[in-house]
Amino acid sequence: MACMIELVMRIAATVGLARIIGFTAVCIASPMAWFGACVLLIPCYYQMMKKLPFAEKKVL
Repeated sequence: MACMIELVMRIAATVGLARIIGFTAVCIASPMAWFGACVLLIPCYYQMMKKLPFAEKKVL
């Protein structure tokens, strides 16, 4: 799922934003894709960590 978000973000940045800000949009397409993937992956990570049995134990 994160790969699909990265792909969509890269396409949106290069096609959509390139008309507005030009070559800069192409340069920032990858960082925007990484950010978009993180927006999905961070909540998924915390949700999965809550389900794991060792997530409640404190490690010193």
